[in-house]
Amino acid sequence: MRPSQESLPKKTLYDIMVEDNGKEYYTSYKGCRKWFDILNECVFGNKLPFFDKVFIDKQRKHNALFCYDKETKENDLMLNTHYKSEKVFVLVMAHEMIHLFQLIYDEPLGHGVSFFIWKENLQIHKIILSKEI
Repeated sequence: MRPSQESLPKKTLYDIMVEDNGKEYYTSYKGCRKWFDILNECVFGNKLPFFDKVFIDKQRKHNALFCYDKETKENDLMLNTHYKSEKVFVLVMAHEMIHLFQLIYDEPLGHGVSFFIWKENLQIHKIILSKEI
């Protein structure tokens, strides 16, 4: 069952969120874990476990890919080796974490209502939610 909006944190990413400085961001496990922990605390109320596996590899068609087994809830996150900026990386992480939330809380997976319900909450944190990130 989805946690209530009241149980989600009121702390914002305003002071933490990076500006888009145009510098390319090179993906690392450490950076992935750092931003996962920040987003999990500020946006998801620490309701998410970390991804089961994280792969960093050149993605040709996607910035990232969330793969899962709906029955076992095992999941993998595949990230690109680099992004246009750190801000873009954070947007991608938030996007993929919504998919993880959908899986964990048995919501319909994909870019439907249970995905876009996060739009307002993420706007508070200066994160633009899009199904094409």
